[in-house]
Amino acid sequence: MSHDAPLPLHLPPLEYILNLTFDAIVTVDAAQRIVLFNHGAERVFGYAAQEVLGQPLDLLIPERCAEVHRQHVATFALTSEADRPQMMSQQCEVVGRRRDGSEFPAEASIVKLVHHQQTSFTVVLRDISRRKRRSDELRQSEMRYRLLVDGVQDYAIYLLDSAGHIASWNAGAERMTGYQADEILGKHFACFFITEDLALGKPEIELQTARITGRYQEEGWRVRKDGSRFWANVVITAVHDERGDLHGFAKVTRDTTERRKADEVRRWYARRLHALYEISRAILVAQSPRAIAEAALERLRRIVTCHYAHIASISGTAATTHLLMRIADDCVATDAINWPASALSKTVMAHPEAQPVVVIGLDAQNLPPALRPLHVAGLRTLAIAPFVAHNTLIGELILARADHEPFDSNQIDIIRQIADQLAVALQHAQLFAEVTAGHERLQSLSQRLIEVQELERRMIAGELHDEIGQALTIVKLNLQALGKYTEHSESSVRVEESITIVEQALEQVRSLSLDLRPSLLDDLGLIAALRWYVARQARAASFVIHFNVDEPASRLTPVLETVCFRIVQEALTNIVRHARAREIWVQLRCVDDLRLMVRDDGEGFDLAEVEARVARGESFGLLGMRERANLSGGRLTITSTPGQGTTVSAHFPLHLRPAMADDHDDERSTLA
Repeated sequence: MSHDAPLPLHLPPLEYILNLTFDAIVTVDAAQRIVLFNHGAERVFGYAAQEVLGQPLDLLIPERCAEVHRQHVATFALTSEADRPQMMSQQCEVVGRRRDGSEFPAEASIVKLVHHQQTSFTVVLRDISRRKRRSDELRQSEMRYRLLVDGVQDYAIYLLDSAGHIASWNAGAERMTGYQADEILGKHFACFFITEDLALGKPEIELQTARITGRYQEEGWRVRKDGSRFWANVVITAVHDERGDLHGFAKVTRDTTERRKADEVRRWYARRLHALYEISRAILVAQSPRAIAEAALERLRRIVTCHYAHIASISGTAATTHLLMRIADDCVATDAINWPASALSKTVMAHPEAQPVVVIGLDAQNLPPALRPLHVAGLRTLAIAPFVAHNTLIGELILARADHEPFDSNQIDIIRQIADQLAVALQHAQLFAEVTAGHERLQSLSQRLIEVQELERRMIAGELHDEIGQALTIVKLNLQALGKYTEHSESSVRVEESITIVEQALEQVRSLSLDLRPSLLDDLGLIAALRWYVARQARAASFVIHFNVDEPASRLTPVLETVCFRIVQEALTNIVRHARAREIWVQLRCVDDLRLMVRDDGEGFDLAEVEARVARGESFGLLGMRERANLSGGRLTITSTPGQGTTVSAHFPLHLRPAMADDHDDERSTLA
């Protein structure tokens, strides 16, 4: 019924007003029969007024509560008005029953009315089912929250008031900090901060940040009740009421000390692996024992703290010691360390029970003589790692500290791993040095053999030209003179035959002399010698020659001229013997370097087969060309395919003679 509806004339005003109220109003007579049932009661109980008027009040009350209710009403009726509480001033909670049999909680107030000597009781009842349900839900939620908070052992979860005082405490907080609830409640949360943070005002900074931004989070040191520290992850959240006013702060703290330690260990191992990787890579790249030692020590000191370190190698049958690298801090008096570097490792290896890395304290009274210089230098802890290969001491790694801090097991393990790598690297470096020295000796010997060969060729060519050639020339002249005095036909024929034989021998001697060492190469240089030799071979073998050369700014060095001439000579000899070529190309380019090329259009050959013969030492021509090129700092390549000809290419650094040397050569040529 609307509040603005006109007042019906047939209803008393009071009953009309009672129907307007939202609450249920039920009036019963002295016999507790219902005589008034307003619209609010109809809505709450589900009955129409006509259904309940005249019915006992027990209709609206659960059976289990009916007797208690009757006694309550009876007691209320007998109580004097002076002793009875004021109307509506005291409410009680009762249980009602709806038409469908469902029960609901309600707040009820009872009023006694006496009119014309008739007593009635009016009950004003409000259905509190929804409020009760919300209250129960809130209570259960609070209980679950409390169980959750108290059940969390790994987190300290508690409330702070707006000033930072602790207002609640859970089991996790007790376990983490050591404080019982009765010890900590009401105290300011600044009691958990270390002294340094208190001096910086961090508690107030955290609260102020949470007030402004709504949240504060950090990781840092906190203090337990016993004074010990732990690394904590802290989250502070501002808590506001329904109106938005600050009510306090919720603080969640987690002890992450173990995680931090694990992270530090992980980072340390990562640095260790990275350093070991860098050392391994540096050792592989290093070319000399000293470079290996320098690379290893620089990176080793990043992960193993020490004040002094050195690496020494020991080589030869006399066990000669070489100090490869030494690093020392300013606190170490290195002038006092002057003992033989191998003495320490030899002392360690004398004991069969010695470990791969031996740690020695240098504070003992009776130090061995080999260790006393270290003590004098100010060092107090020593780690020795000998390098052993095939039961032979080949070097050592020494690390020492000026304090008494020992080398821990992780550091000893690192020293051992690096020592093992260094032992292999130094052994390889020594073997490489020996192989390199041997190779250099072989190259020097090969170079010397070639020089001697060229000298012998020059001498033999000179002997053939100057001695044998001149002798044959004299014989020819004498035979020609003798022929003038011989009139007998048979004698004349014999003389002519002899002259022909001498001329042939003289031509062979001249040709052999030129093949051994053409005088043009010494007198006029490489270009003239090549032009003459290529034309000579073309005439002898009847092939077309294409000769294309760049004139260098000055003559090449004698060694380079000889090498280039011999390569062309050997290449043309092979072409004449095997290629069956019709055309030959000879090129010489002088720009930034010297490039020589000899190409033919002959039959070609299987390069792999020829290379195999060269490797077996069965093809000395190709081997000689390659050796000459290598000894001169050049590179010779051969490409060939059966049926497509062969190309011999050689690249050399461009080495020219000084201009003064060229002038002297020209003078000597002119005088000759």
